[in-house]
Order: sequence, then structure tokens, then C-alpha cells
Amino acid sequence: MTRDEAERHLRSLAGPDARLREDQWTAISALVDGRRALVVQRTGWGKSAVYFVATALLRAGGRIKPPDAIQLATAGTAGCDLFLTNDERLMGTTVQGIQFITSFDRAPI
Repeated sequence: MTRDEAERHLRSLAGPDARLREDQWTAISALVDGRRALVVQRTGWGKSAVYFVATALLRAGGRIKPPDAIQLATAGTAGCDLFLTNDERLMGTTVQGIQFITSFDRAPI
């Protein structure tokens, strides 16, 4: 994942002149790398763009649909050990920060 890829996704959301701020890139990079990121900024700074671009990059790498990517990215950055799903397509997916992604009936609990 490169900053150019991230900016390409941003331009698809916000128009051809859109560019990431350094702090936005830092947060996106952290999220895609599976690290935790708390983004607290004033209204209009572009916090939503951080999460949309990070999700798009995660999707591009794993062919995951947007709602699934958002849930997996959130669980991974929150440090969840177990992600339970009834979606067989997600079972076996590898996401940094999540030890097990499995079905409800196969949960190791």
C-alpha cells in the first residue's frame, strides 16, 4: 500500500484535486497496517475520509465488501481476538490483530 494508492481512493471520493494531509496519511497507514488509531480533529478536517480510504485499501487487498471491511478493520484495530460471523466468505480471512475469524457454531469458546 502506498500513499499514491490512498490518494487515488481519496480522489474518487472527493474529486480530482483532493490530497491527503500528512496526519490523514499517518492515520490511514496505521489502520491498514493493523495498528490502532484514534483520530480526533475538528469538524471538516476529513476524519471520515481517513476511514473510507483505509477501508478501500483493505478491500483492495483482500477483495472484501465494504461493510465487512469496516467491521474487520474496526475489530482488528480494537485488538479483538475473536471475530464471529455467519458469512462463510469471511472465514479464513487473515486480518492483523484478529486471531480467529470463524462461524458462531465453530467458535473456540
